[in-house]
Amino acid sequence: MMKSRITLFVIVLLAVSSMTVFATGTKDAAATASAPPRTINVLLWDDPYPKALMAMLPEFTAATNITVNIEMLQPPQVLTKTAIAVTATTTDYDVVGIDEGNVPVFASLLLPFDSWYKGTVYPKTDPKSVTPKMYSIGTWNGVQLGVPINGNLYVWMTRKDLIENPTYKAQFKAKYGYELAVPKTFKELLEMGTFFNDNGIAAGFGPFNGGPAGVLSEAMFMWYSYGTNFIDFTGGTYKVVLDEKKAVEGMEFYKKLMAISPKGAETMAHVERQAAFAADPKGVFSMFIWPAQIAAYEDQPAR
Repeated sequence: MMKSRITLFVIVLLAVSSMTVFATGTKDAAATASAPPRTINVLLWDDPYPKALMAMLPEFTAATNITVNIEMLQPPQVLTKTAIAVTATTTDYDVVGIDEGNVPVFASLLLPFDSWYKGTVYPKTDPKSVTPKMYSIGTWNGVQLGVPINGNLYVWMTRKDLIENPTYKAQFKAKYGYELAVPKTFKELLEMGTFFNDNGIAAGFGPFNGGPAGVLSEAMFMWYSYGTNFIDFTGGTYKVVLDEKKAVEGMEFYKKLMAISPKGAETMAHVERQAAFAADPKGVFSMFIWPAQIAAYEDQPAR
């Protein structure tokens, strides 16, 4: 769907309205697919969410008469290609995936949500169906630019086979004086991760450093954990409000986590992190991951 400004798909996501409501709405049984055939070209990141959308495309095309061509790349590549192939006047794509942190970069190209097509086959997404925090991710300068289908909600995973191993439990308690379990604090995460890493059992932590989105996510993870905000909207503008002392404390701790991370941790995106966590015979002790990617570990019930 092309307007004077293009409508983009954002990883949280902002999208062509008909595409987004297809993922989140309910089809109108009374609507017909008699519209003239159209084709839209889509650039997305390669992970389970776009793949789930791809699986739904035959139904979507049958109902709307719209053929969707999806090209999938790794997130940093998508950002680079978007910056080159999408401008205010021309684009190689009708729909493009963007990490939420880059919404401000492309905000001038995004069609406000209020202007999205209401949908004749699939109704426009109801904002009330999205949690307020997730919904706000699609907002820039007070304008709602889209509706997320992936709010970057993370879950923390810890290796069951490691913390329930009797030998490891005894060795850890003898050294640190408390039970080996799912870490509840940064101190416990570091000590448990160090124990496994130093003994050659498993890497202690799996970081997310793939591209700008990963680096920013990890930095904000530390800054917020150590009690400082990063940026606030005050006085009609956005201002950096980072407490330098707390921010440095957070990054110093993160350096300790990186020291017990797998080889190549400095550039690990989600694909590499998933592989590292599940790798035999060592793998990774503990890390966060997207819920949709948990399926990659379901064939390893012992872990």
